[in-house]
Amino acid sequence: MLKAICARKLIRPAPSRKLGYESVETDWRKLVERKDVDAIDICSPNNTHMEIAVAAARAGKMVFV
Repeated sequence: MLKAICARKLIRPAPSRKLGYESVETDWRKLVERKDVDAIDICSPNNTHMEIAVAAARAGKMVFV
């Protein structure tokens, strides 16, 4: 089940639900902190991967880059 999608700008819930996501976050840090999220798939620009991946791994999440 896809719990959340993270975007720089708030996207309307309808498109995110159409893609199969339950909710939308605009800050990846909030997504990493969520207890209902087990894995993080990082699809951001290359220069942002390390910070997100390290934070997600420290939070005990599976990380896909």
